[in-house]
Amino acid sequence: MWDSWVLPRLVERGLGRPTAVTVLRTTGLGESLLADRLGPLLELRANPTVATYARSDAVDVRISAVAACERSRTGEHGAGTPGGAAGARGAAELVAEAEAAILERIGEHVWARGATTWPEAIAAALDVRGWRLAVVEVATRGTVAALLGEGLGNRLAFSEAILERPAPHGGHPADLEHLATRVRELGSAEVGLAVEARSRGDDMVASVAVVDPAGTHRERRIVFLGGPLGRARVAVAGGAILLARLRASPSADT
Repeated sequence: MWDSWVLPRLVERGLGRPTAVTVLRTTGLGESLLADRLGPLLELRANPTVATYARSDAVDVRISAVAACERSRTGEHGAGTPGGAAGARGAAELVAEAEAAILERIGEHVWARGATTWPEAIAAALDVRGWRLAVVEVATRGTVAALLGEGLGNRLAFSEAILERPAPHGGHPADLEHLATRVRELGSAEVGLAVEARSRGDDMVASVAVVDPAGTHRERRIVFLGGPLGRARVAVAGGAILLARLRASPSADT
């Protein structure tokens, strides 16, 4: 009875079948907007299953699947036996198909996979180019250093947090580009990053400048919420802009 009736039904429900899971880490979209983009891919009873999870540093998209197999075959005595591998679709194949469909919708917002952290991703991008980083943050109360500092190790050549931009001096406007250039010089680093947090109503504006051997990049983003949570999101925005800039730069081997 177990082999002919119970076991085939357990197998049909996924017990004992191979499983696969992958996680896509995203930035730049809130969880609700991400869900809107994914639409029917978030069907609850689908195989694979796709779900979103809001974290402090990202919104994760988790894809999980069990291998799909045939319904039981009938043996010579009418007993059902589990279908063989020829009729099965591998769990990894199902996850890969779902991942491809997800990337078509939100690929530009995916910055990592699995449990990768911002400092791990940025450290890898710096290592590819043989670069080090210097950071100055304005009105963030140290959230950039808290996000990146420990994980970068000796790749972080210099870090400073100041309450507000200094006044123009020595013919310099003291804008973010100047601050990024200055910390780059102070740290003898290839990359200078300047991140500033400013309130806008109930939210905050993240202003970011990156200076590296390829030139200067400046970008601004609105982040939701103010106060400590807003400043933490400003740090994430700064990390995202820096990572995109690093990945767009030529590696040491090119």
